[in-house]
Amino acid sequence: MAASDSVVLFDFAQQVHYPSDPMEQGPMYLLSPHNYGLFGVCWEVIPQQLNYLILEGMSSSKGSSAVINYLHHFFNRYRVGETCVDLHCDNCSRQNKNKFVLWYCAWRTMHKLHHCLELHFLIAGHTKFAPDWCFRLIKQCFRKTRVNTLSDIAGVVKDSTVTGVNILPLVGLEDGTVLVESYDWQHQLTPYFRPLSQINQYQHFRFTVLMLSSLGLFLPRSAQTHLDTVFSCCATLLIFLHGMVCHRLPFHHLDGSGSGKELYRCSRSYIALEENFFSRKQQEAQHLHLEAVLG
Repeated sequence: MAASDSVVLFDFAQQVHYPSDPMEQGPMYLLSPHNYGLFGVCWEVIPQQLNYLILEGMSSSKGSSAVINYLHHFFNRYRVGETCVDLHCDNCSRQNKNKFVLWYCAWRTMHKLHHCLELHFLIAGHTKFAPDWCFRLIKQCFRKTRVNTLSDIAGVVKDSTVTGVNILPLVGLEDGTVLVESYDWQHQLTPYFRPLSQINQYQHFRFTVLMLSSLGLFLPRSAQTHLDTVFSCCATLLIFLHGMVCHRLPFHHLDGSGSGKELYRCSRSYIALEENFFSRKQQEAQHLHLEAVLG
């Protein structure tokens, strides 16, 4: 496939809780375990999947803001000069099929970051695609691996495939370091665009530089009639006069202070207790071995 045209598929995985030990005989009882999220962007040009590892406190929601932020980071960091992009995702209204994701696609095309951008939603009941395969490989490796920290989870993602299909950009670190910034796209896009009514009846959307730059139009296609409809999405074209600067959103770090204090302390206490237990067992085994040798 040429670099001027590429296919990108994206989806969220279910959140996974840790600490986790495959050798445990029963469930682990913690006040509240840590959880992390995965947002996968599968790029068929490479082909590889970028799995954004989202630590709790960095971005715990799965709404449209998170989707836009990770797509924006992906396009800014990993694109190779493609001018046309086909985006594929499921029909989840809260995450993907909503006015904010459509507005972001229109904004990218208006500023000629892409010349042509198409957004396709999978048909209900047929939503299994490439990201789900990559997520399954990660979860298979997770069930076989002892996981206590963020670095352990990063190792699980890297070791989940032999050929390196799953790669890992971290959203943030346990010490509060932010690696992928989060921006308030919803607040910034709302003054400039109009919502599309009855959005659920459309499955395909086409954004082109020519139509958006001159008239502020894009083409939604109905799932019933399979015909394109012309829709004017711009409330004002002032977006071209002064640009748009998004404000960064604050994070709630689980660093032993604030609302995450109890969660941080309980999880750390469990990890310290488990390490002491295995250290004691190792010392006992070494002592018995020494007695057998000297015996």
